[in-house]
Amino acid sequence: MAPHPLRLLVICQQVDPTETLMGFFATWLLKLAARVERMIVVPLWTRGVEWPDNVTVFPMQAGPSGKRLARWVRLNSLLARLILGHQVDVVFVHMIPRWASLAAPYCRLSGVPIVLWYAHKAVPWLLYPAHCLARRVVTSTPEGYRLSQDSTKVHVVGQGIDTEYFHPVPR
Repeated sequence: MAPHPLRLLVICQQVDPTETLMGFFATWLLKLAARVERMIVVPLWTRGVEWPDNVTVFPMQAGPSGKRLARWVRLNSLLARLILGHQVDVVFVHMIPRWASLAAPYCRLSGVPIVLWYAHKAVPWLLYPAHCLARRVVTSTPEGYRLSQDSTKVHVVGQGIDTEYFHPVPR
């Protein structure tokens, strides 16, 4: 399949195929990278991924709490440069509502839509502004996004399980 002429910015918690809870996300990103012209990934943490040539990674490498302000300033500067510099067409935020809110002013100024993936039973207060600021919200199940089921904004797309990797063992 030929890549779509899309330049995608992905903001996420971590990309580590060996991690037990979020390990699947590395596969998602690699498969997505094959379908877009360019992808920029901004994770808090990454390791163990061999990225294709069309992917640029800017890890924030989470550390001691004293470095949170420095990480926030660095992320803010990076988002401003990428979004206001018209280097991306869409911002995809995976499970971090506050980062959707952080990207929103730059996205509004540049006309770049935000797509928020959120799939958790909790409804933290930071999800409210992120919901309002995102153009689309995607989730795995209706129970995974309890804030709203507005069909024009919220799209239930299933779990996205790689059935080539995860499959029943023959008995």
